[in-house]
Amino acid sequence: MFIAAFERSGPGSRIGATIDSTISEPNAKINHGLWFRVPGGTFMLGVAADKAQEKQVLKLKDRFFNSLNFE
Repeated sequence: MFIAAFERSGPGSRIGATIDSTISEPNAKINHGLWFRVPGGTFMLGVAADKAQEKQVLKLKDRFFNSLNFE
């Protein structure tokens, strides 16, 4: 799964909390991501895969991260 998301800062912000709370679960997905904190919120670019598919996904990770432009 390839993810591009923006979340505004505030008391209801959940992106970081969700990742932090689920990463240690035994059946957790393998995540590779970039986080950009900017005034007003957080951008997240991520790649998630089952462990068995991680090698194939990592071959595409940099292509995905480099395909997006921020102005």
